[in-house]
Amino acid sequence: MSLLKFLIDRCAGHRLAVWLRSEGDDVLESRERGADPGDRTLLEWAVAEQRVLVTIDTDFGELLFSEHRSHFGYAYLVLREMSTVTPSL
Repeated sequence: MSLLKFLIDRCAGHRLAVWLRSEGDDVLESRERGADPGDRTLLEWAVAEQRVLVTIDTDFGELLFSEHRSHFGYAYLVLREMSTVTPSL
């Protein structure tokens, strides 16, 4: 049984999708549907399919909060530069 349903924007990355799937979540990557359809269409897909939209694209904030667009959930990821992280042994 799936815990959550996600739509992963292509900019959020395939590795995230793989990890969420390994945790048992229902994951759709936008890249699986072909060329980038644009932010509004991604948001429409997420709402229609009751998926949380996961992205690193700041433009979605404009759509959701300034234009008051509907959504089923929104996760904005802030990524840090991995080369600056020192692994602990």
